[in-house]
Amino acid sequence: MILRHKLFRNLMRTPVYNAILGSGGQKKIRALGTINSPRPRDLSVADSIMQGHFTLAGVTCIIDNDIWKTHGPNEAWFEAAHGFVWLNDLIVFQRPDTLEKAAFLIDTWIDQHLNYSSKVWRSDYTGRRIVNWACFANQLFEVSGSSFQDRFCESISRQIRHLKEIAQFDRDGAARITALIGLIAGETIISNEGELSEHTNKALKIELERQVLADGVHGSRSPEVHLNVLCDLILLREILVSAGVTVPRSLLNAIDRMTPILRFFRHGDGALSQFNGGGETSKGLIDHVLKVAASNGKAPSRAPHAGFERLAAGEMTVILDTGTPGLFPSLNPLGHASSLSMEMSVGTERLVVNCGCRLNLDSDWRWACRFTAAHSTVVVAETNSCELIKEGGARKAPVIVDSDRGEADGNCWFSASHDGYKSRFGLTHRRRLYIDKSGLDLRGEDTLTGDKNLPFKIHFHLHPDTDVLLRQNRLSALIRTKSGSAWCFRISGGALSLEDSAYLGGSGFARRSQQIVVTGKTFDLATTIKWAIQPENLAI
Repeated sequence: MILRHKLFRNLMRTPVYNAILGSGGQKKIRALGTINSPRPRDLSVADSIMQGHFTLAGVTCIIDNDIWKTHGPNEAWFEAAHGFVWLNDLIVFQRPDTLEKAAFLIDTWIDQHLNYSSKVWRSDYTGRRIVNWACFANQLFEVSGSSFQDRFCESISRQIRHLKEIAQFDRDGAARITALIGLIAGETIISNEGELSEHTNKALKIELERQVLADGVHGSRSPEVHLNVLCDLILLREILVSAGVTVPRSLLNAIDRMTPILRFFRHGDGALSQFNGGGETSKGLIDHVLKVAASNGKAPSRAPHAGFERLAAGEMTVILDTGTPGLFPSLNPLGHASSLSMEMSVGTERLVVNCGCRLNLDSDWRWACRFTAAHSTVVVAETNSCELIKEGGARKAPVIVDSDRGEADGNCWFSASHDGYKSRFGLTHRRRLYIDKSGLDLRGEDTLTGDKNLPFKIHFHLHPDTDVLLRQNRLSALIRTKSGSAWCFRISGGALSLEDSAYLGGSGFARRSQQIVVTGKTFDLATTIKWAIQPENLAI
């Protein structure tokens, strides 16, 4: 099979491939009703387009005659532009001028890209493009003539033929699901058979079984990737329902299992925790996704197959990474060395965070975000807890030795350890946490077990909306939130200091922030640092 794929890739580089894709296509497409998109519409994107600009992925490009020739300022912009994600925003107005603008931009894209090219026709980009074209084909046809309609049908037919050949091997992970969803959406609007083909139905079922773990978490172990996959699956469900096509049971099951996990990954502000790439996203987006998902499953307290724990009491929420980095390298090759890292929020305010990541960051930032030191956890001898490969993956991932938790009378406690430092330094890291039922007392204990004498740091990255002041005794620090609440961070053992940090998970540019760092050296057979975060007026 691998040899066949290699041969086909070589074929794709020749002029013969465009001949195989053929010409012409269905002259009619299946009428779809209004699609209830899981992604809320952004009127600012529509305004920008009508004024002659693509403002996508946080950057802007002028729409000119060469707009479809440029690679744009970054990969995220390119994917959004050529994936036509902006159609959902532009067509919200349902005005003739916005529909005509959309048809014009599609027509000029077809002029440039009717034939295959490796980047623009990448399977996941093509899948997303087909989905967006399929959702709005009827509206576009209402304001266009037969020439556009014929060219549209020819182009989408060629792209569907392309996906039939490559969707199952061109990309992996979430990108493969996107390609298959595009293939199914495309077949739905041009097929006269009334139901999904057995082949595409089976292909999607296989990927969902492979990529959605038993606890409902996407195998990337990234909350933002999980959200994006869920959005795509919901959108496909809405397209099939609108077309009167039977929705596969595997698709419905995946949505029902993934929706509670989306709730699991949320902090009190409604946005996402930051693990294994991606950022917060927005509360409004997540609220809308949950509404359209129409699945009422509650957030679990654990995701044991992916390796995450959620502790909540009162208004306090703590989310921890207890999984194995690199467990599914093909589903997230840029996973992070984040064993036993944690994030903490109280009410709608975040206190302790990981540095986070965003899709539009350059390669150097992405590389730095993957380091253990970019997470709120223990770092030994300035070394990552697993050996990362810059191009993706890890050479040797740590193994979570054990994990245990309990709850009684509203109090929560948790304990886990990993041996990521065992082979290099002979050390095992154990983290214990306790949250009082009031949600006003978080206590932690980090223990390094082993007979080596080595330096270590425990990083507690703080959200940029907080201010922190180190007390003169250097055993405690005062953290103030934007609302004015005051929290005391105190330690027993080690030395306390403040260092600069960066927060990369928001929607804008990287923000300066600070981190509390506990430093020390291992000694004897076990070195333990105890710490606590409590309201200033309750700290003891």
